[in-house]
Amino acid sequence: MDIGAVIRLGPHSSAARSGPNLNAGGLKSAIGWDSITDTECTIGQLVADGLTNREIAARLFVSHHTVDSQLGSIFRKLGVNSRVELTRLVLEREMESAH
Repeated sequence: MDIGAVIRLGPHSSAARSGPNLNAGGLKSAIGWDSITDTECTIGQLVADGLTNREIAARLFVSHHTVDSQLGSIFRKLGVNSRVELTRLVLEREMESAH
Protein backbone atom coordinates (compact mmCIF):
# COMPACT_ATOMS: atom_id res chain seq x y z
CA MET A 1 0.00 0.00 0.00
CA ASP A 2 1.36 3.42 -0.96
CA ILE A 3 1.17 6.14 1.64
CA GLY A 4 1.81 9.60 0.33
CA ALA A 5 2.08 13.18 1.33
CA VAL A 6 1.17 16.22 -0.67
CA ILE A 7 3.64 19.06 -0.53
CA ARG A 8 2.08 22.37 -1.39
CA LEU A 9 4.41 24.78 -3.10
CA GLY A 10 4.02 28.46 -3.82
CA PRO A 11 1.05 29.78 -5.75
CA HIS A 12 -0.28 26.32 -6.51
CA SER A 13 -1.51 25.55 -3.00
CA SER A 14 -5.26 25.62 -2.47
CA ALA A 15 -4.89 28.52 -0.01
CA ALA A 16 -3.38 30.67 -2.76
CA ARG A 17 -6.10 29.93 -5.29
CA SER A 18 -8.83 32.46 -5.78
CA GLY A 19 -11.61 29.90 -5.59
CA PRO A 20 -12.59 26.28 -5.94
CA ASN A 21 -11.92 24.28 -9.09
CA LEU A 22 -15.58 24.36 -10.07
CA ASN A 23 -17.12 25.73 -13.22
CA ALA A 24 -20.32 27.80 -13.26
CA GLY A 25 -22.44 24.65 -13.07
CA GLY A 26 -20.67 23.51 -9.90
CA LEU A 27 -18.74 20.77 -11.69
CA LYS A 28 -14.98 20.45 -11.80
CA SER A 29 -13.54 21.56 -15.12
CA ALA A 30 -12.16 18.70 -17.25
CA ILE A 31 -9.34 20.63 -18.89
CA GLY A 32 -7.03 23.56 -18.20
CA TRP A 33 -5.51 24.80 -14.96
CA ASP A 34 -8.86 24.73 -13.17
CA SER A 35 -8.95 20.94 -13.61
CA ILE A 36 -5.55 20.35 -12.00
CA THR A 37 -5.59 18.89 -8.48
CA ASP A 38 -3.26 20.01 -5.70
CA THR A 39 -1.21 16.83 -6.13
CA GLU A 40 -0.94 17.42 -9.88
CA CYS A 41 0.16 21.01 -9.22
CA THR A 42 2.85 19.74 -6.88
CA ILE A 43 4.06 17.19 -9.42
CA GLY A 44 4.06 19.82 -12.18
CA GLN A 45 6.13 22.14 -10.01
CA LEU A 46 8.61 19.37 -9.22
CA VAL A 47 8.90 18.56 -12.93
CA ALA A 48 9.58 22.26 -13.59
CA ASP A 49 12.22 22.14 -10.85
CA GLY A 50 13.99 19.42 -12.85
CA LEU A 51 13.22 16.33 -10.77
CA THR A 52 12.84 12.93 -12.43
CA ASN A 53 9.72 10.83 -11.90
CA ARG A 54 11.60 8.62 -9.45
CA GLU A 55 12.85 11.66 -7.51
CA ILE A 56 9.32 13.06 -7.38
CA ALA A 57 7.99 9.71 -6.19
CA ALA A 58 10.57 9.57 -3.40
CA ARG A 59 9.80 13.14 -2.35
CA LEU A 60 6.03 12.47 -2.23
CA PHE A 61 6.30 8.94 -0.79
CA VAL A 62 4.46 7.34 -3.72
CA SER A 63 5.55 4.91 -6.44
CA HIS A 64 7.04 6.19 -9.67
CA HIS A 65 4.08 4.51 -11.41
CA THR A 66 1.77 6.89 -9.53
CA VAL A 67 3.83 9.85 -10.74
CA ASP A 68 3.75 8.48 -14.30
CA SER A 69 -0.04 8.22 -14.12
CA GLN A 70 -0.43 11.71 -12.64
CA LEU A 71 1.81 13.17 -15.35
CA GLY A 72 -0.34 11.55 -18.02
CA SER A 73 -3.37 13.20 -16.46
CA ILE A 74 -1.61 16.58 -16.27
CA PHE A 75 -0.49 16.34 -19.91
CA ARG A 76 -4.05 15.50 -21.03
CA LYS A 77 -5.66 18.28 -18.97
CA LEU A 78 -3.19 20.95 -20.10
CA GLY A 79 -2.85 19.73 -23.69
CA VAL A 80 0.91 19.20 -23.55
CA ASN A 81 3.04 16.33 -24.79
CA SER A 82 6.33 16.76 -22.96
CA ARG A 83 7.97 17.72 -19.69
CA VAL A 84 9.49 20.73 -21.47
CA GLU A 85 6.04 22.03 -22.48
CA LEU A 86 4.74 21.40 -18.95
CA THR A 87 7.70 23.28 -17.47
CA ARG A 88 7.02 26.24 -19.77
CA LEU A 89 3.37 26.36 -18.68
CA VAL A 90 4.26 26.10 -14.99
CA LEU A 91 6.81 28.92 -15.28
CA GLU A 92 4.37 31.11 -17.25
CA ARG A 93 1.70 30.54 -14.59
CA GLU A 94 4.16 31.45 -11.83
CA MET A 95 5.04 34.68 -13.64
CA GLU A 96 1.35 35.54 -14.09
CA SER A 97 0.56 34.95 -10.42
CA ALA A 98 3.55 37.08 -9.36
CA HIS A 99 1.93 40.17 -10.97
